[in-house]
Amino acid sequence: MPMTIKDFSAKTGLPPSKLRYYEGKKLLVPAQRQDNGYRLYLEEQIPNALMIHSLRQAGLSIQDIREFLDAEEKDKNEWIKKWREDVDAKISLLQIAKQYLGGVNPTISGGLHLIKWEKPATFIWFKHNVKRKNHPFAGYIEKDRIRTERLGMTIYPGVYIKTLEASSMIISGEVGFCINEEQIPSISEEIDFYVETTQPSLFASLEVKSSNEFQCFNYMQVLRNYGFQPIGEKLARYEDIRDQTYQLMIPVMRSR
Repeated sequence: MPMTIKDFSAKTGLPPSKLRYYEGKKLLVPAQRQDNGYRLYLEEQIPNALMIHSLRQAGLSIQDIREFLDAEEKDKNEWIKKWREDVDAKISLLQIAKQYLGGVNPTISGGLHLIKWEKPATFIWFKHNVKRKNHPFAGYIEKDRIRTERLGMTIYPGVYIKTLEASSMIISGEVGFCINEEQIPSISEEIDFYVETTQPSLFASLEVKSSNEFQCFNYMQVLRNYGFQPIGEKLARYEDIRDQTYQLMIPVMRSR
C-alpha cells in the first residue's frame, strides 16, 4: 500500500527533509506523485532508502552511490570491494597520522616530516658498485645525468640514491632521476640501468648530513620511535649534487 512521505519517514526513521534531498539527487524517487503533489512511497522502497542513507553515513559520495544503484547486480560487489579498499587506506593514513602526532615535538626544529607523492613517479636507475666513503656515488651522478639526457628524457629536479647492499669496503646502489613517463626509451636487459614506476606513496623524511654515513642509522631508530614500519627501499634525495645534506625518505604507506 502506498505511503505518504510522513508515513515513509516513520517507517525508515529518515526525516522528510532527508527524503526530499535524496529525491533531488535522484537517489530515491517516490513511486508516485498525486495530483496535489503529495509523494507516495512503496513498502519495497524501504530497504533501498536505508541502504542509501547508510552509504552516506559511511562517507560515500552521492555520485558513487548513484552509480552503485545503477550498476548491474554482478558489478555491485566490485563497488563494495573498492569502497573497502578505500576505507582501509584511510584507516592506514589515520594510524600514521596518530603515530606522527604521538612523536612530534613542536619545540624542536627539524626532525621527522611526512611527504606524500600524490601521483606515480617514473625513475631511471643506474647501477653501481663503489668504494665505501662519504657521498660514495657523487662521482657518478653527473655522468648518469648526461646519459639520461642523451636518451632524450626530461629530468625533473632532484637526484635519488638507493643503497642496496654494503660491506666494509664496497657499497652496491643506484643513482636515479625522476623522468617524464612519456619519454621512456626501449631498454635492453643487458645494460646497467632500468626504468621503474613508483606508486603514490607517503614517506617519513629526515634531513641527513652526507658527511656522516652513520647518521641515517640513528634516524632509522627515530623512525622506530614513532612506530613507523618501512614498506620499501629508502631513498636519499639530493636537491643538488653539491649539497651537504639530503632527505632520507622512507616509504611508510602506498597510496591509491
